[in-house]
Amino acid sequence: RPILLIGSMYKIITIILALRLKRVLFLSLSGRITLINFDLSSLLMYFFTFYKAPNKVLKNITIQRNFLWTGCDE
Repeated sequence: RPILLIGSMYKIITIILALRLKRVLFLSLSGRITLINFDLSSLLMYFFTFYKAPNKVLKNITIQRNFLWTGCDE
């Protein structure tokens, strides 16, 4: 069951991050990188050292990567 906990924790974190990203249109690329690294990446790496990431979580990471490089969620 730890994977379910990680998935739910990840969902909460992505909601918080999405609220912060509403202002992303005013951020430079370095600002986006800092925001993503600070809010999410370190926490995910900590969890993934213990558990395998569910496919849904990996899909969300892909969305974040696309957002970082293109500025859109898809």
